[in-house]
Amino acid sequence: MPFAFELHFDADAERAVRELWNALDLARICDMRRNGTAPHITLAIAEQKHIDDLKGELISFVEGEPCFAFSLESIGTFSAAGVAFLSPRKTAQLESIHNRFHARFALPDAPNSSLYKPAAWTPHCTVATGVAPDKLAEAIEICRRLPLPVRGQIEQLVIVRWPDVTEQFRCRLVSPSAVKG
Repeated sequence: MPFAFELHFDADAERAVRELWNALDLARICDMRRNGTAPHITLAIAEQKHIDDLKGELISFVEGEPCFAFSLESIGTFSAAGVAFLSPRKTAQLESIHNRFHARFALPDAPNSSLYKPAAWTPHCTVATGVAPDKLAEAIEICRRLPLPVRGQIEQLVIVRWPDVTEQFRCRLVSPSAVKG
């Protein structure tokens, strides 16, 4: 089973994305809530049979890693896959954590994992999946009702097993005031 390594948001940013999910559900386009996921930006997808072996290394990676601001600023699609998403601004902090994660962890490939490698990564927060081609324009129109940008903080690194969306690990990034330096 594949695992997703995700960056999770503060409560206010999560709430804003969930409100958009509700609007897409009311329009009968997609119900992201049904799969149990939380709003996030995925760093990597990997096939990992022994996730417990990584926990100590992940804690070490996150140790001293400050929470950082992010901003979901535009709407995008992976139209061939029927996916609508919100795009974060690619900040130095977002790119840095992504690149350092991939430099530190050599994880076994899983389906679509190549899309999350540094050279190919399109950071995104998925708001609808499996959208029929004739509904994608409607999904985008609903997304446009969300006042952008959605600003928030990246607060946690979470590992989720797919497709059953079972959380395997959660570690909080530290408050910027707690970071020495």
